[in-house]
Amino acid sequence: MMLFVRALCLLLLMNTWAEAREQLKLNWSTYHFSGDYGRESDIETETLVNQLSINYQRSQWQLGFSQAYLSQTGPRTLLIDEYEDDDGFLIREFIERNEERRGFGDPNIKVSYQWPKQTSYYRQNGGLWRASGRWKIPLADDEDGFSNGRHEWFAAIQRSQHFDQLSLSMTLGRHWRTHKQNAANNARNYIRLSTMFFPERRVGIGASYYAKQASAGAVDDVRSGSLNGYWRINRDWSLSGSVGKGFSDVVSDQVFGLNLSHRWRL
Repeated sequence: MMLFVRALCLLLLMNTWAEAREQLKLNWSTYHFSGDYGRESDIETETLVNQLSINYQRSQWQLGFSQAYLSQTGPRTLLIDEYEDDDGFLIREFIERNEERRGFGDPNIKVSYQWPKQTSYYRQNGGLWRASGRWKIPLADDEDGFSNGRHEWFAAIQRSQHFDQLSLSMTLGRHWRTHKQNAANNARNYIRLSTMFFPERRVGIGASYYAKQASAGAVDDVRSGSLNGYWRINRDWSLSGSVGKGFSDVVSDQVFGLNLSHRWRL
């Protein structure tokens, strides 16, 4: 009996793999961030991020890689050291950088699994779960502030629900960093709430809110919101955009973004 059950499970797995539809998606995105980050200054910090990512999907699995190139002008406060003195007090040393900075950011590797399998019923009215993990590899130059020199991991669980033309989703996650000399792990929880309304099949408009615990007790929590748009140009091309605002001093005051995607069925 046990042999029969194992053979049946293996047969189902092979059938799922054989029926899986593979696809490759290429994304190019650009984001512009601006803000004073809590400083009493008339000069804002401007950051332009161009990112290229490639994602491979088979059945319910997805594997992705992304690399960003950053250009930044304006004042920037960088933490260069953090330690405890002889009395046990935490000491942080900062430097101010005001020159233009350009360079690659840390690359990211992401993997996700979603269930159940998407069907025509789901696209009209149904729910979906997604579990994901991301690894941020510290390969960028930390002298310009584009890397903190620490490995970082993100794990999240997402629940989305479709109601005809309306989509709702909630993501709960946690962020870890490796310990570094004189620096703690600072593990943090975060949440994202999103909604999207589709007045027609290829066009969507929506909003999202993001909140994340602060990395230290004296620092504000991360809080931001955005208005989002989506346009499926044709079967393989899509364009999306967002306009966002930060609600705390640790994030930019404004952000504008565009994302262009193309997919290939393999």
